Amino acid sequence: MELKRPEDWINAKLETCTIQNVVKANANEIKTRRIGKAKELEATSVRIAQEKETLSHLLDNAKNVLSRINVSEQNKVALSLLMSKLVESYSKYEHSTKTLAKRFQNAKIRVIAFGSKSQGKSSFIKSFTKLPDEIVASKKANSNADKTGTTCMFFHKKGVPANNPQIFVVFRKREDILRLVNDSLSMLSQTGFKINGKTSFLQWSELKTILDSKEKKQKIFDNIKNLQQDTPVGGFFAHKETLKNIFDPQSDYSELEDNANEDYFDKEKGKPISKSDLPMYNDMQHSGSKRFPIVSEIHIYVDLERDGMFENIEICDTKGISIEAGGSSWEEELYSELGNCDAAFSIQMDGNPGVGQSATKFYEDFNKEISNHKDTLHDMGLKHYIIINPVMGVEGANSKEIEDNAERIKDSNIAQSLYIGALIENAKYGDYTLDMQKFVDFVIYDMIQQIVVNTNFPDL
Repeated sequence: MELKRPEDWINAKLETCTIQNVVKANANEIKTRRIGKAKELEATSVRIAQEKETLSHLLDNAKNVLSRINVSEQNKVALSLLMSKLVESYSKYEHSTKTLAKRFQNAKIRVIAFGSKSQGKSSFIKSFTKLPDEIVASKKANSNADKTGTTCMFFHKKGVPANNPQIFVVFRKREDILRLVNDSLSMLSQTGFKINGKTSFLQWSELKTILDSKEKKQKIFDNIKNLQQDTPVGGFFAHKETLKNIFDPQSDYSELEDNANEDYFDKEKGKPISKSDLPMYNDMQHSGSKRFPIVSEIHIYVDLERDGMFENIEICDTKGISIEAGGSSWEEELYSELGNCDAAFSIQMDGNPGVGQSATKFYEDFNKEISNHKDTLHDMGLKHYIIINPVMGVEGANSKEIEDNAERIKDSNIAQSLYIGALIENAKYGDYTLDMQKFVDFVIYDMIQQIVVNTNFPDL
């Protein structure tokens, strides 16, 4: 892993025109290779569909047998739920394979930002794209609350102005929300917790009757909020926060009616919304109707300029990893996204012992995740770039603290490069005053050069 300090980029001259031309020239080569991979994945998805059909027939027979034997109602429900999960797992596998096949038909280089909450991801993307706060909303000063509610993808579309972007919201499928509730509820039920006497919901319609009522959600929300961990439960606080987000009295599921437009669930289409409605679908701190729990991702089309470089790049902003964002439930979705990208940059703050310890622990934990998710994240070292964002004290950031921790992170070898810079204006770092825009531009162009080189390696 290469460590790049302020002295390495402050006086660097960016050959932006050359880099842009290299990106454009390699786009066709990348596409040709990926189309071959897409054909392989399409063949795999056909095989998975056939296996799923066979499994469905077997499970149908098992259900018939189950209905005739003397088994308690509780066990019947548990077995039925297990059978449903088996089919659901195959469906998810089939869907992810088809999605990846489509992904590899795309010539664009996909870049994803990730990290803990409140570390500077949205600030970095805002500087990178030069989009206004209404489109890339970053946190207010001194706020540590989660803000970005879902993955936002930014696409270059020539002639579409930033003051009037084209925005499409892709909804989660009802069964995905049902699964999230059941996964967290089954874990919390170990403490004796139930929702309306249930430890799981078999159908969306059962859950929908609760989600449609503000009064019912308020009562359940209060019960979740007051829930104590009397017995050890893995991921207790994460599951608790997941359910709090879903049963928030302001959460709005009105658009998931049975007659909802199927285009709204299609990642290639989605529901068109206005810029003024964007906070309702993305801001976790929105004061009115909150619809981020129903959103899978948001696609934003706008002219990103930069001499055509963005024609070959997709930029994705993700919500921060945190307990409040849903903990492990969200992280699994994020790791799936990370496995489906060309480059990912993580941002963590450092500058004093408290935040430095948090940053190093983040990368220690992420290193473990890479080991445990080899099929998804096996090549993260090849396409991962780390950004250290110094947190400012009265005298600026503690540069020695940052340098020491950066060396420790470097030794883990979980990324291509580690960059030290700042995501606020005129930050003090040792003898340097850091230029935020210059740092962002340096990281992007340096990263893009490496991405183009790395695409000569196999994509999977």
